Amino acid sequence: MGLTWFRTKLKQTEVDYEFLKRCCENLTEENRRLQKEVQELRALKLSPQLYMQMTPPTTLTMCPSCERVSKPFFSTTSSTNPPPSEAAAPRSLRPPFLDAPPQR
Repeated sequence: MGLTWFRTKLKQTEVDYEFLKRCCENLTEENRRLQKEVQELRALKLSPQLYMQMTPPTTLTMCPSCERVSKPFFSTTSSTNPPPSEAAAPRSLRPPFLDAPPQR
């Protein structure tokens, strides 16, 4: 085995090390975030009265023709806001990349 093989092997080892180091840093950060989320969820579980006092999330719909996000139409709104047409169903606000297969 020549010196070239060892240099090539050393370079590949360095590249692998940097890649694994970045992976480890990303996983460490994600682990911290998840631990914080678990603590928050446990705090909610321990104080259900606080959970019950929280206001429900606002429902949003997207008009397909204008791509604008708006609150749902209720009959009590003013006449300046016409109801959305029945043919235009609301679109999902979920980003499409969440449903895409993972890429490597």
